[in-house]
Amino acid sequence: MTAVKEAIGVQAVPTNYTDINAVPVEQEIPCRGASSLQFIGPNGLFTSVTKKVVTATVFGTVVEVVNYDLKLNPKHAINPGGIVPGCNSDGVTLLAAQSINVKGVAEPVFVRDGGTPNKVTNIKLFYTRANRTKPATLGIRVKYEENGGTGLQFDPRRISGTISFP
Repeated sequence: MTAVKEAIGVQAVPTNYTDINAVPVEQEIPCRGASSLQFIGPNGLFTSVTKKVVTATVFGTVVEVVNYDLKLNPKHAINPGGIVPGCNSDGVTLLAAQSINVKGVAEPVFVRDGGTPNKVTNIKLFYTRANRTKPATLGIRVKYEENGGTGLQFDPRRISGTISFP
């Protein structure tokens, strides 16, 4: 789960999934303070989430894939894999300990607006459930720049949250 995936208007569903329990646990990084923002809400890191289920063929088997499309609040910025002076890079880490009924996860997809400075506008998350008849919760940690959408500002923060389906 080290490669950064990016797309403009991605519509395809990933076909490579990793067992969520095989995702490495990330250590706390002192340079990234915990955010006091809401995870999802009008003044949160994300302003909204769209949830949907699609079917895809993964390793020759038709499976149900849950997709979350998180709309990034334009006040904040995420530069996945980019250099943050004196700190680790921005991105998304999947949290197995906060996830329930999640079997496999795909790399997060960072959707960019295509303009200048080509900033991330959405993050798409894809996963499969261990039992498709039961609800699921996906836990994630986001490393981002608080108020970074307003210019070249480096205020590295981290926030963890969960999103449930349905």
